[in-house]
This record gives sequence, C-alpha cells and structure tokens, in this order.
Amino acid sequence: MNKTDLRAHMKELRAELAARDPDAGDTLADKFPMKLLERYGPVVAGYLPIRDEIDPRPLMQRLSDAGAQLCLPRVSDDGTAMTYRAWRFGDPLEDRPFGLQEPLESAEVVSPTLILVPLLAFDTAGQRLGYGKGHYDRALEALRAEGR
Repeated sequence: MNKTDLRAHMKELRAELAARDPDAGDTLADKFPMKLLERYGPVVAGYLPIRDEIDPRPLMQRLSDAGAQLCLPRVSDDGTAMTYRAWRFGDPLEDRPFGLQEPLESAEVVSPTLILVPLLAFDTAGQRLGYGKGHYDRALEALRAEGR
C-alpha cells in the first residue's frame, strides 16, 4: 500500500476510534507516565487537535500544573519550517493554514525537551506517519541536530 492510500486508511480508522472514545484525551492524561516529565522536561511541546486527532490538552494542563513550560508549533509563512513557541493556556492564538491555531509570531521561540506529536499511525520501529508535509520530521531533525 502506498503512503497516500495508507494515510486515507489510517484517517478512516482514526475517525472510528475518535467516535468510539471521545474522552481519549482525558484517558491519555490519566495514564501518562509523569516520570517522563521528570526525566525529559521541563519544556513540553503539545499541539492543538484538528479533525479527529486525540486531544492532548488535558495532558498538557496536567503537565503545566506539574511545572512544565508549554509550547506549541508554528509553521513559517512559506511553509518550510516549524518552530516551537512558548504558550500558556489563555494566550492568544492565530488562525493559520490547514485549519490550525498557532501562537503569535511574536511568542518566544523555545526548544522543547519533551514533544507530543499528532500522527495518523506509527510502525513497529516507531516511525511516524503524519500528513505528508514533513513539518514535524524537519523540526524533530533540527532538534536532534541541536542535541535534543
């Protein structure tokens, strides 16, 4: 199966899962091993869900309450790069391409130490299947190059 067909299939499966478990984000927050924050924190990148993505906001709130500094991704205007911008619940957001809401361009750029990423699927080697634009792949590679 090629990636285009695989993405379409995974979107269907994810939509079914989201319909069956609308509280999956709360379950994620309840089951998240907080030891990861102790080990990899304190700057945690989250995301704001679109379509049928699992909602990480309950987990992000729990991590923030435990002392994490949150950040969210922001894609450059030309779509070639993604940075992480400091963000707290209640901070203003801007409507951006792909139906995303992102921090303002003026928000501080930070380097996360723990990253929650949206995905369609992953394989047994942990390789992520996203939406095909490569924003996360490039951003994660840049963080690895920084030694993160």
